[in-house]
Amino acid sequence: MIPNYHISSGFNSKEFNEFCKDKLKPYNHLKNINQPKTSLFSKKNLKIFFKVHDRVILKPRFLKKGEGIFILKKKDPIPKLENYLIQEFIDNGFENYYFDIRVYVQNLNEQIICTYARISKKIVCNIANNGRVEDCEKLLNLVYPKKNIYNELLELTKKIISLLSFKEVGIDYIIDKTGKIYLIELNSSPGILGLYILRNPDNSKYPSFTINYDDEFKKEKKQILEKIRINRYEELQKCVV
Repeated sequence: MIPNYHISSGFNSKEFNEFCKDKLKPYNHLKNINQPKTSLFSKKNLKIFFKVHDRVILKPRFLKKGEGIFILKKKDPIPKLENYLIQEFIDNGFENYYFDIRVYVQNLNEQIICTYARISKKIVCNIANNGRVEDCEKLLNLVYPKKNIYNELLELTKKIISLLSFKEVGIDYIIDKTGKIYLIELNSSPGILGLYILRNPDNSKYPSFTINYDDEFKKEKKQILEKIRINRYEELQKCVV
C-alpha cells in the first residue's frame, strides 16, 4: 500500500530550498538547458540587453510567489533596484495575454509528474495573480497544432530532474510563438492548487476561469489545501501524466 505524506515547506533539503530560493543558482547550474538570458541587474547590463531587445523582465533574485516582477521597456526610465535580475522577454505571440506551464514532480516511492497551464493578463500567471488554470496538453495542442510540444516538455522535464536532487519541485516554463520551450525557474515548495481545480471543476466554485482572489476564495483555498495536505500523495496520483 502506498503511504500518504504530509508535505510541508521543509520537505526538501535545506540545500535544495536555498538553491531554488536564489533564482540565479538554478540558471547557472542548468546552463545546458534552454533558458531566457539572465544576468544581475545593473545599468551596464541593462544597456547590453537593450542593444538586442526592446523590453526585458525584471525580477527579484530571491523571488517568492511572483512578487516584484515587471516588464521594462527601452524607453522607460531606469529604476533603482537591489538584488534584481534582468531576464530576456519571451514573446509567446498572444496579444494582451501571457501563459506559462507548471510541471510538478514528486520523488518519493515512485516518480510522478503532473502538469497544468496558467493564463493571465498579467506577466505573472500564478493563481494568486488571477491566473486561469487550463489543461496543459489541450492548450499546447491548440496553440501549436503542428508540433508535439507536450511530449517535448515532458522529455525536457526528465532531463532537468536528472540533474537535481529533490523530493518535490515545481518547474515553470514559457513557450515562444515558434514553439521553443524555455525553463523559467524552479520552486522547492510548489503549490498544487491548480491541479486540484483542473481535476475537480464541478467541486469547486473556481474551475478553469479567472479567479477573483477575494476572502471567499481564500477560505475555500484553505479548505482545499488542507484536504490535499492530509492526503497529498493519493491526490497527486490522480493527476499523474
